[in-house]
Amino acid sequence: TADPLVRLMLGERWLDAIPLLEVLCIAGVINVCTANTWPVFIALGRPWITTALMALGVILLVPLLLWSVPVAGAMGAAWALVAVAGVVLAGNLLATLRLLRLSGVQLLAQTWRTLVAVVTMSGATVVVEALWPQPEGLFDTALLLVCSVVTGAAAYLASLWVLWRLVGSADGPERTGVLLLRTSLGKAMALFTPRS
Repeated sequence: TADPLVRLMLGERWLDAIPLLEVLCIAGVINVCTANTWPVFIALGRPWITTALMALGVILLVPLLLWSVPVAGAMGAAWALVAVAGVVLAGNLLATLRLLRLSGVQLLAQTWRTLVAVVTMSGATVVVEALWPQPEGLFDTALLLVCSVVTGAAAYLASLWVLWRLVGSADGPERTGVLLLRTSLGKAMALFTPRS
């Protein structure tokens, strides 16, 4: 999705930055995986864990940048960010599992459906972009971007729903999402239903 997004938002001059942006997106995705645990550390009275993990990231990033930038330039810096994000994620997971007294198996049992849905979504967008003819002009580029996003979202939601149904519609975020959707649809339908 980086190619049509860059073409549409930044223009043709930025096309050489696409590989760099793709690597930075990997670091961003890894960083997002840690975002939900910071409030957990605070709620459990351990806000210092967040500070320690951030400090670890800085301590690792500085020497990695000093080594990787002269060797590989901006791409080296981007991969250094990915490596540091991975280490911080690992530390974050270890701290979270220990504080919540969870095993890795228990965590995976609750998250595997989401992980599979993310992989399915990524695969769907890659397929759309691979099969799409080279866009010519802004309209074609915008259409490719919209189709990639819609296809990815549909693949994510469909795979998540199918996997949830396969495990017997277990309690969890999927059930909450379905209940919220039903409630919202019911309220929306009530707006358009004539009153007698």
